[in-house]
Amino acid sequence: MTSFAPSVGSRDGCSAAADAVPVSVILVSFNTAGLLDQAIRALLENTRVPMQLIVVDNASTDGSVEMLRSNWPAAEVIQNPPQRGFRESLQPGNSSGPRALRPASEQ
Repeated sequence: MTSFAPSVGSRDGCSAAADAVPVSVILVSFNTAGLLDQAIRALLENTRVPMQLIVVDNASTDGSVEMLRSNWPAAEVIQNPPQRGFRESLQPGNSSGPRALRPASEQ
């Protein structure tokens, strides 16, 4: 698992406290590049455990995916086809967010 650093301002993984429980965060996005960047920064500033970050993008046309790949290379980006929608992006069994989750034993 590629994880984000639990320290502020770091984009390349680093170790956290040995007793920290890793978490997985799934963000669903559609044309929210600026807000998405702010949300990830806020997560990093307020999360003190290893984090798996999955962003499910619903066919954005505002450069969201490009921003993610440039600014947050450790994020797992899933690009959905157009018309997928928020609910379908989080449905177990779809090729979206929940399928990218890894059990704690693999983290």
